[in-house]
Amino acid sequence: MRRMRRAAPSLTPGSRPRVRAAAVPAPDRFHLLLVAMATIVALALLMLAWTGVARAAAYDDQELAFLRQLNEYRVANGRLPLLLSDQLSLSAERHSHDMGTYHYFSHESEASDYYPVGSEFWDRLEHDGYDSAPGSAENLAAGAATASEVMGLWKGSEGHKANMLDPLMNGSRVVFREVGIARVYAAGSPYGWYWAVEFGSTVDSTARDPLVSGAGSGPFPDVSASHPYAEAIRRLSEDGVIAGYDDGTFGPGRPVWRQHFAKMIVKLLDLPVVESDTSPFTDLSDDDPNDLYPNEYIAVASAQGITQGMTATTFSPEADISRTQVVTMVVRAVEKVRPGALRTPAQDFVSSWADDLESPHAEAARLAEANGLLAGIAVTEVDPWGAMPRGEVAQILFNLEVLLQR
Repeated sequence: MRRMRRAAPSLTPGSRPRVRAAAVPAPDRFHLLLVAMATIVALALLMLAWTGVARAAAYDDQELAFLRQLNEYRVANGRLPLLLSDQLSLSAERHSHDMGTYHYFSHESEASDYYPVGSEFWDRLEHDGYDSAPGSAENLAAGAATASEVMGLWKGSEGHKANMLDPLMNGSRVVFREVGIARVYAAGSPYGWYWAVEFGSTVDSTARDPLVSGAGSGPFPDVSASHPYAEAIRRLSEDGVIAGYDDGTFGPGRPVWRQHFAKMIVKLLDLPVVESDTSPFTDLSDDDPNDLYPNEYIAVASAQGITQGMTATTFSPEADISRTQVVTMVVRAVEKVRPGALRTPAQDFVSSWADDLESPHAEAARLAEANGLLAGIAVTEVDPWGAMPRGEVAQILFNLEVLLQR
């Protein structure tokens, strides 16, 4: 597909950058449209499955800069970074091309080389073979040449900002996982540059992180780029907070022992550990003077008030740590190293685990969820007292790292 990029022009006299945002369509409306279009687009979808994502070839410097700025903005606000989807970018580029070619600026296709006139953004995504159009959103901009200009415009608009930070729809937050990005320059058009950004709530086979060397494989062969905790695992592995097994795998679904977590959180907080550190717990293994793990890490976590043990003298070092225990320790860690960093939740904020926990765990869970420490974890679908697997532990520790860097 030919790109229409040229040197960035000055804006037409009197013109100003413009923006538009569209949220996820109502499911009932979408399904009615889908039924009506199914027969018409079946052949087109089959063809696009083979040819539609050839757009993957290249992104320009401003498109990649936008991805970087968007993910920095999301992480700073407790959201997961997004992968870049060639599939979504194809639809974004086609709509940008149409707006520039036919001189309009709208979420609706007023004229098009690719789509039926009147198509909304979810129609375009479905037409191009995207399977999760109902869980999607679109931001548009016109007249802005650079990523920084677009980000500045969208941060100042509640609708655009909501899409960038996962919008609330019908009382539930839509968690986006990937994004498609395209900017196209059309000579002689009213605005010159046209941007379209598509947000998706799934991870399709074309999604990747082009800003990371070796993206798609990651440090562990059992953690694909599409794994929900891939970014957290990669970041914490690079920081030396977590490591894999001797066979090179990470085991994101395997449980974490309490002594494992003590070491992870102490390393993330960069707390000093020395051989002379001792704890009140009598159920630890014999101390190895040549290895600080596990006893000295447990001792530091205890001395800092991060863990209080199972009793005053027992720690249960090889017991699987539960989600509730992890959340409580993480909240204690924030209160210890960054007092005041946790915002008090709104009076009417109710934790997803409110019916399952009692004090002090209930208060910790409420604080954690309200402050984004549980972002990216399906808290309504898991048992708070169940063992927390390594992937989820990586995610909450990554969220903690993000919070402490604000």
